[in-house]
Formats: sequence, C-alpha cells, structure tokens
Amino acid sequence: MTKIYVVTSGTYSDYGIRGIFSTRCNARGFIKRETRNSRYEHYIGDDYRIETWEVDKPLEPTIPIFFCYYYPDIDTWRVIELVNEDYGHKFNEIHKEPDYGETDGYVYWVVKKAPDKDFALKMANEQIMQFIAEEPPEDV
Repeated sequence: MTKIYVVTSGTYSDYGIRGIFSTRCNARGFIKRETRNSRYEHYIGDDYRIETWEVDKPLEPTIPIFFCYYYPDIDTWRVIELVNEDYGHKFNEIHKEPDYGETDGYVYWVVKKAPDKDFALKMANEQIMQFIAEEPPEDV
C-alpha cells in the first residue's frame, strides 16, 4: 500500500489540513519551514501533526448496532442505537428477562447490526417472534 503524509494543525473549528506529502521527510521539512518562517503570531508554535494515510484503501463501512427490546405484555418495541461498540453482548442471541423496565412481565431482547433502525426492528421482530413460537410453555 502506498502511504501519504498529511500535515494538520489546530483544534475544533481551527483544525485543518496544512499540506499533503509523499514522504514523512517532506512533511517534517514543511513543518520546520512553517514554524521558522511564520510571520504571523498566531501561527508561531502551532500544533502541527503528521497523520499517515494509506492510498487506495477503502474504508471499512460502519454498521450501526441496535438493542431491540420487545415487551409482549404491552405489545411494544423499543429500539436503541448503541453509541459505541463496548456493549459486551453477542449479536443475534435472544435474551428473555422477567420484570424488566416497561412491564412486570418478560422482555425479549437481541443485539442487531443493521443499516438503520427500521431494518434492525424488522430482523429482531422476525427472530424474536420465531423464538417465542418455539418456546416451550411455562408451567403455571
């Protein structure tokens, strides 16, 4: 893979690309020249960084993760998108828990990767309904 070296500086709204170079040496030289030749006070001591990027490498698609909850006592679904991937549960594994949140009855839930909330709900609905249909009856 071919690499390029991107010189950046600043933070938040001031963050930006200052140059793109074919070698790390050229990127370092640019930073030295900019720091030495800066005529403007706000550029002096600017926090320059060199970021390395691979060329012609496709980015891995990010597929959202959703927690899908079904409350059969009130026939209600809740679908919550996970913000980070630090969730600690396996995908597509059905869980059944008593007295959980919305009702005094059971909740069924599953973790899904899906392009959007609607698709996650569709997949979870099919999987959980199949699970419920195959579930042995409870002893009363």
